[in-house]
Amino acid sequence: MAEPVTDLRPDPLEGRLAVAPAVAAHALGVSISQIYRLMDKVAPTAPGGFELESYNEGRARRITTRSILAYIERRVGERSAA
Repeated sequence: MAEPVTDLRPDPLEGRLAVAPAVAAHALGVSISQIYRLMDKVAPTAPGGFELESYNEGRARRITTRSILAYIERRVGERSAA
């Protein structure tokens, strides 16, 4: 019997409260352009009012990991409801 394949890549969100757009894009498997669209897209059911909640830290943009996880939950819920 074959051993199950284990993903040895580190979780890019593990232990972080916020991440850069490139890290969020990697974690979600989408382009950075898509991440910026999600940061600007209004989502009435989302906690911060946008698909992805973000803020500026100096000149750097950061996305909260809780909003990334909430986005995934909303998308899974949409699929389940369909």
